[in-house]
Amino acid sequence: MAIERDEQFMLRTAEALGRIEQKAEDTLRHVIALNVTVASQGQRISMLESSWRTSRAILTGMIAILVASAATVTTWFGISGGD
Repeated sequence: MAIERDEQFMLRTAEALGRIEQKAEDTLRHVIALNVTVASQGQRISMLESSWRTSRAILTGMIAILVASAATVTTWFGISGGD
């Protein structure tokens, strides 16, 4: 009878350890997938930031061109209107 209990205990322990091992493997898979997702999102954020900086630089350049053009036109009308 005691042998049966020991065998049952060992069987239940082995089953519990198997479940624990499976949960650990599942958790590891989830952590790896999460790591890949976070890395991917980091790359996307870097690309968006780079795009935003490029857009801002282009917009700033366009504004500078418009201001320079307006100054040129104003100066031209000032010179031609003064004659």
